[in-house]
Amino acid sequence: MLVLSEIKKGKYGNNKSNKAFVEGVTAAVIGAKAGVVVIIATRRITDLATVLIAIASVFIILYFKKIQEPYIIIVAAIVGLILKTSVV
Repeated sequence: MLVLSEIKKGKYGNNKSNKAFVEGVTAAVIGAKAGVVVIIATRRITDLATVLIAIASVFIILYFKKIQEPYIIIVAAIVGLILKTSVV
């Protein structure tokens, strides 16, 4: 993807064929990521705690743009561990 972004910015960026290629690859990557999210979600969201964590994570990502994803992952993992140990 880095190479493609350099093609888009560099001297080849004005070429219509290269722009179309980069846009097509970008769309394919986004589609692949969306597919992976759906597959992982259907396999791993199995109880109420994971549903609530997933909904909260999506809400935070959509409405709080300045929070970076690694922090959301760390907090979600800690909340999951707390819920898992307190329920058992």
